[in-house]
Amino acid sequence: RGRCDCHPGATRLPAKIAIIDDDEIILQFITGLLSVQAGYEVVGFTEAEAALIAFQSQPDIDLVCTELQLPGIDGFEFIRKLQALESRAQVMVITGSSHLPDALQALRLGAFDYLVKPVDPEQLLLAVARALRVGRLEQENQSHLASLERINRRNQQELAMGGALQQQLLPAA
Repeated sequence: RGRCDCHPGATRLPAKIAIIDDDEIILQFITGLLSVQAGYEVVGFTEAEAALIAFQSQPDIDLVCTELQLPGIDGFEFIRKLQALESRAQVMVITGSSHLPDALQALRLGAFDYLVKPVDPEQLLLAVARALRVGRLEQENQSHLASLERINRRNQQELAMGGALQQQLLPAA
């Protein structure tokens, strides 16, 4: 659990997950569920500001689960600020608000999923696994795209050099 099963035989460190909730009981429950039962590396925060500071020194967080109604910076503003940091982390909202406009706004801001408290533990585990899987696939796609762009640039350079060589070796007709 918590390990990459996308490539047989591949080993990967447990996914890193940040939980942001100002309710200590819920924070402890989610942190315990994801770390003890699922084997993820989990860190908890009661304020979004503290999580943002941590992101600047620990950019390798894979998933953030945040409440929307937080003291100081609310969940919406947190998502905006996290996007500005160009974090690779997926964002999942876990909130007591079942207000549809809140869900739509969170999803428009880039949240991967929106769960309403009280959340079923099995539903949470499935949603986390799905978010992590999609996040890994997005990272793999970005890596493959960058590799293809490098290959394309190299091929274009080689083609240009070949054309110049051909002009030197073949007489003009």
